[in-house]
Amino acid sequence: MSHGGSRGDGNYDAAEPFHPDGSSVAGSGTPTYHPLKAGDLSQFGKISKATPISFGPGSILTSKKATDPKNRDPPMSHTPSTSSLAPPAMSEAESKAKIQEDTKELFSIRILEEAESYFSSLPPEHRHWLVDSLVINAIEMKERDVVLVSELFVRVREKELCSPAIFEEGFKGLAEVLDDLAVDIPKAWPYFVILLRGSGLDRDEERRGRIAEKTMDPDKLNRLL
Repeated sequence: MSHGGSRGDGNYDAAEPFHPDGSSVAGSGTPTYHPLKAGDLSQFGKISKATPISFGPGSILTSKKATDPKNRDPPMSHTPSTSSLAPPAMSEAESKAKIQEDTKELFSIRILEEAESYFSSLPPEHRHWLVDSLVINAIEMKERDVVLVSELFVRVREKELCSPAIFEEGFKGLAEVLDDLAVDIPKAWPYFVILLRGSGLDRDEERRGRIAEKTMDPDKLNRLL
């Protein structure tokens, strides 16, 4: 930076401080600085012994590495865990085929923890078909199978994998044929009540009333409950 004369005539202010490249150190005293003449490269590349290179955390090598975009740590991922991801899109045909296999598996392995995934892996709009499949199949089996399905309903209800609206839609099919089934299955009505209690609809007067209306004897459900 020029303080005396123009840059064109080559005159520079000798009193101006210069960069450390032109410094000299005598013993342990204060470094004495001498201005460099234009074109003087005698001090190029020399390092003062008074300022040893540090390779610690604050060194220039560490600083350069930290600021180099290639060496930066990748940003933390904000991708949600698998357990929180929404169920994949599934066609009606795919859902119904899966429900058929899941229903068969439940009565075979009888593991409720595994059965919860039957609901969570289905799109919500298809889950009423699973309810329908489970209640229709259970009511034609033994009481222990009915209780198994009822216990599953309790679990998925408490974990909000199946809403009251889904349960209601899933029970309508069974309610419509319940009286016909009772001809060959004497315990059809008691089994129906066990399943309904598992869903929690027995405590929902409005939904319970709509389901009862699907049967030939709406008052019978209230009497059994």
